[in-house]
Amino acid sequence: MILTNSQIDHYFSEENLATDRFLLKKMRGHENLPIPVHVIHDFQKMKPFTFEELLKALGRSRSVNIIEKDKVFCMQRKTPFITVDKKKSKSKSTKRRGTGYEEYFADAPLTPAEFEEEEDLYSL
Repeated sequence: MILTNSQIDHYFSEENLATDRFLLKKMRGHENLPIPVHVIHDFQKMKPFTFEELLKALGRSRSVNIIEKDKVFCMQRKTPFITVDKKKSKSKSTKRRGTGYEEYFADAPLTPAEFEEEEDLYSL
């Protein structure tokens, strides 16, 4: 079995990190802290590969760099992941149902027969 860097690139992609709390917590979001390679090696899809195969794939990756920190191989995203604070970004929906009392509310056009009927209601 050959390890391609596409799986590693997927783990660190914008789409995956948006929902992957585990990796995001390890990276501390936008701080982009290095993660030890053994963390990824413990993933179910990475277990069949040797540590050396994983390091080679990381070396070919488009999304992460390999760095050595305190004699431990780590990987770090090439560009920090920008997190969005959901509490601050919640905006009210722009699509609201009308109540009929808005100042810009207009009745539907009347047919000539409806116009005459309504005119008769108000004539004395």
